Amino acid sequence: MYYIKKHHEGIEIITNAKRIIKNTSLQRYLDTLCMGVLTTLEGRQKAMRKLTGYQRNTPLYIDAHLCFIQTKHLQDPTNIAINVTKVLSVKAQGQATIFIFENMTRLKVNRPLQKIQKKLKRAEVTLALFFAMMKTLLSKKVFSK
Repeated sequence: MYYIKKHHEGIEIITNAKRIIKNTSLQRYLDTLCMGVLTTLEGRQKAMRKLTGYQRNTPLYIDAHLCFIQTKHLQDPTNIAINVTKVLSVKAQGQATIFIFENMTRLKVNRPLQKIQKKLKRAEVTLALFFAMMKTLLSKKVFSK
């Protein structure tokens, strides 16, 4: 999954191979993704704030393959949830930012690169934190007999 944006019928999910329209809200869909890893969107957001100290612009880490940044507030109709694990690069184009994904598709977001880079940096810190936590857990053999 590359990104999710609002659509007149609900949301549009962009993956490597296709576009999927779902008749649901972005918030409800993200909550469903969180439920797949036994938490809620609200619970995941609270945990992220506590672990990272970020009070705003907190990335939404779901698993090693899904970590979203929001281009705007969750309820904003122009908001796009971008999965940073699939982003190859970003570049400025005037006052907009261009995201280039693994399959070389591009997404233009009407937000300055400077603001996007701050969100990407937070996502990078978040991913590093979770990978370090998993490495620690695995090294202690918590999951062995």
